[in-house]
Amino acid sequence: MIPFAILSGKIKTKTDEKEIRLLELSPDYFTFRLLKEQAQKYVQQLSDAGQQGNIVLSFFQFQKRSYHEVILNCTRDVVKIELMPQKQMEGLVCEIRVDVKNEEYRIYTERFNKEYLNYIYLKLDETEADMSKALVGYPSEKEQTYSDTLKKQRAAWTQVPNEAKKSLAERVDGIELDNPAWYQAYLSKPLKDFISLYWESSGWIDIDLCKIAWRVPKYFYIGNAYCFHLFPKKTQLEAMLEKTWSDHIFPVCVFAPVEEKDLIKIEKILKLLSDWCQNKCVKIELVINDWGMAGLIREKYPNQFLLTLGCLLSKQRRDTRMNYVNRNDSEFSKEKSQMDAPFYRQYLAKHFNITRVSFQNSGIAQSFFTPDSMIGMTLHFPYFQMNTSGWCPLLAMLYRGSRGRQTAVDYCHCECMTYAFEYPDFLCMTGRYNSIFGYNDSIRIEKEGVRLVAGFLNTPLKNDSVKGTKL
Repeated sequence: MIPFAILSGKIKTKTDEKEIRLLELSPDYFTFRLLKEQAQKYVQQLSDAGQQGNIVLSFFQFQKRSYHEVILNCTRDVVKIELMPQKQMEGLVCEIRVDVKNEEYRIYTERFNKEYLNYIYLKLDETEADMSKALVGYPSEKEQTYSDTLKKQRAAWTQVPNEAKKSLAERVDGIELDNPAWYQAYLSKPLKDFISLYWESSGWIDIDLCKIAWRVPKYFYIGNAYCFHLFPKKTQLEAMLEKTWSDHIFPVCVFAPVEEKDLIKIEKILKLLSDWCQNKCVKIELVINDWGMAGLIREKYPNQFLLTLGCLLSKQRRDTRMNYVNRNDSEFSKEKSQMDAPFYRQYLAKHFNITRVSFQNSGIAQSFFTPDSMIGMTLHFPYFQMNTSGWCPLLAMLYRGSRGRQTAVDYCHCECMTYAFEYPDFLCMTGRYNSIFGYNDSIRIEKEGVRLVAGFLNTPLKNDSVKGTKL
C-alpha cells in the first residue's frame, strides 16, 4: 500500500465522492481496495458513461515539495475498470483495477515511482542525516559540530549587529521570568540591580551596551508557558506580586497547559490572583496556553482578568529546519494564521474576553494581523518554541537513558536549571525545560502597538555553565 501522504486518490461522481488509497501503481494501471458493497457500487457508477465520473490522483512531487493533481475522466482516459475477485479478503474487501491510457498520468506515474524508489533506497541504506542531505540538501557533515557550553553555542549562531541589538533593547516592553532562579533573584535584589543582572546574564547583548537596556520595562512575565512545574510557589507568587506593585511594574502571570490532576492547584492560584486584584482594585493580565483554562476563567472569574492567548494557541509555522524544505520565502509569506481573520478575533474577544495574542519571532516572514481596538499583539524574542512535550524528555534522558521513556512527573526538582539538550550549532536550536526552541533575533514585524518581550531561557549569570546533553 502506497502511503496516503505522498499519493492519494478520490472518486468523484454526480452523486458523491470517495477517498481511496492506492495499492499498486504503474504507467498503465493502478489498483485500490474498497469494501465489497462500495466496490460494486463505484465500479458500476464509473463504468456508466452517463455518470461522467472522474478519478483524481494527487501525486507528491519530492523535488518541488508540492502536490500535482491528475484528473482521469472515466469516459475518455480509463480503458477498463474491473473487480478482482481473486484478491478479496475474507469476502469483505475487494480490490479494483483501473486500466488507464493518459499521457499526463503516465509521465507523473513514472516520475513518482522513480522518486519513491530512490527514497526507499535512501531510507534503507543511509542514516537519516544522509538521506536528508540527498533529498533536500541538509548539511549532514555539520552535525558533529557542538559547542562546549550554551554561551559558546549562542555565540556561534547568526545574530544581528550590536547596533540592532541596542535598538531592540531600547524598545523592550517586558521581560520573562520563567524559572525559580529568576523568581529568587528578583525577590532578593533591588530593582535596578536585578535589571542589570538580567541583561548581563542574557549573553545576548555586549556588557558595554547593557547600560542602554537598564531602563525598567513595564511588564514582568512571571511563569513558564511550557511547564507547569516551573510556576512560582504560593509564597513566591504572593511576594512577587507585592514587589512588582511597589516597583510600579505590571505583573503578567503565564500559565502552561494544565493537566486535569493539577486543576485544584490552578483553582487555588486563580483564587489568590482574584483576591489580590480585588484588594488592589486592578485587573491582572494572564497568559493562557490551553482552552480548558480559558473555559475555567470564563465560568468562575468572568471579567476579573485581562486574558492573553499564549504562543501555544496562536499557531505559527516555527522550525529552524524549514530552511531545508525546498520552498521559497515568498510562499511562507503568503501563509496566514487564524488570527488574521477579523471574525476569529471578534469571537475570542466576545466569548473568552481575550484582549491580546502572543506570537514568537520565528524568522519566517508570515503575515501578522495589525493590532486594533479589539485585540492587541505581543511579540516574544529571540527564542521561539518549536516542540513541547506533555511530560519531561530531560528527566527521561537523565534517569531512564532515553528521551522516549517519558512518564508523568508529580514532583519536579528542576533539573532543567542544570541540564539542557544540545543540538548541532548550525541548527540554531536548543532544548530547555520540556521544549525545543529555535533562535532568531532579527525582528521582521514592524507594526505600531506591538508589545516586545525578551526572554533568554537562562538562569542568573549561570547560563554559560549549564551542562549540555548531546542528541
